[in-house]
Amino acid sequence: MSMVSPAPQDIVVVGVSGDLSRRKLLPALYDLSAGDLLPRRGSIIGLARRDLDNESLRELARDSIGQFSRVGFEEVLGQARVPAEVRSSGQEWISRSGKA
Repeated sequence: MSMVSPAPQDIVVVGVSGDLSRRKLLPALYDLSAGDLLPRRGSIIGLARRDLDNESLRELARDSIGQFSRVGFEEVLGQARVPAEVRSSGQEWISRSGKA
């Protein structure tokens, strides 16, 4: 069975800074991205109660992917696929897939 990437869409991660996201959701999204199974166009939008700046969220994503990803973190892939932007409120995360 061959898997293909889905149609363009956005993905919303509620509680992006929480334990479930850190242990399961961020690594799973990264694994799908590494397997070219995320939508070619779209955003990953994360909502968090914690106030995070761009670098803090990138670091959280890198750490969780490095620790829990099935495929392991590759810096080249990671540069395109870790969080790209945190809106000024610090409550939302938007990342372009890098595959547009």
